Amino acid sequence: MKISYFKRSNRPYEEVIKDVSKIFSAKGWEVKGEGEVNNGKIFYVFNRAMMEEIINFNKDFVGFFPSVLLVFKEGGKTVVGGIDGAFAANLITNNSATRLKSIEKMAKDIKEIINSIAQAEESRPKRTRIFSTVHCPYCKMEKDWFEKNKLSHEVVYVDSDQEMASYMVKKTGQMGVPVTEIEFEDGETEYIIGFDKGQLADIFKVSN
Repeated sequence: MKISYFKRSNRPYEEVIKDVSKIFSAKGWEVKGEGEVNNGKIFYVFNRAMMEEIINFNKDFVGFFPSVLLVFKEGGKTVVGGIDGAFAANLITNNSATRLKSIEKMAKDIKEIINSIAQAEESRPKRTRIFSTVHCPYCKMEKDWFEKNKLSHEVVYVDSDQEMASYMVKKTGQMGVPVTEIEFEDGETEYIIGFDKGQLADIFKVSN
């Protein structure tokens, strides 16, 4: 899956910069500092309640907490982004039987904040492929979930298609299935490792 989440904005760079603190504050986050980088600026952001819950849960995950926002100029556009909160949430959830609601809120907050700063809508899925094997029970569960929610998808059986198996490994570094490839309308592609029903529901805007 994607590690970072970036959105292009049609707004002037200086206008975007002015809105960063206000929009983070509205979500209960703080901007603790900022620094200049080539063609842009980095903001150091913090949410105390979420950070404390992560530390109490497992301090090993503290490094994956989103704490930096990057705003920069590229090709005449302003680009806003940082670590994808869904990446951190997925990593933490996959390493524990416990699903922290604050982690899911963090993932949602980060995307909403970036979209709000950029004044961009979240891009919708355009094409979905599920990399599967014939006898994988979790793959069947995911396919059943897609069918139940009437979501368009393609199933690729990597145990009988070596070319697509190599493609999956090259793109994700994963040999296990299911792996879900989602292409978005803005040209971005995201990979979801395993049957992560919560993340899929968030992307496709359906209930679990």
